[in-house]
Amino acid sequence: MTTFSARAMLLGAAIATSMGIGYAVGAQPHMTASIALLQSARGELAAATPNKGGHRERALGLMMRSALRQSRRLRLIKSVQPARRACRAE
Repeated sequence: MTTFSARAMLLGAAIATSMGIGYAVGAQPHMTASIALLQSARGELAAATPNKGGHRERALGLMMRSALRQSRRLRLIKSVQPARRACRAE
């Protein structure tokens, strides 16, 4: 279970880091899929035993924060896209 928790934390960190790397306008299937992965990893961490020296709780907090930021970014992208399309049409 310890190696899975470490892998889940690394996956969450990789996904969170990749969010800030680039901004692409258009469909966001990878971002949507990564939210589902973060939620799955969060469920696995929640099921893990709590005696991890505080790392489990910290990882849970980071994953929740990352999923929230990612959801906000998706909403922002979706709200900006119609305005950009309207500007291009003119």
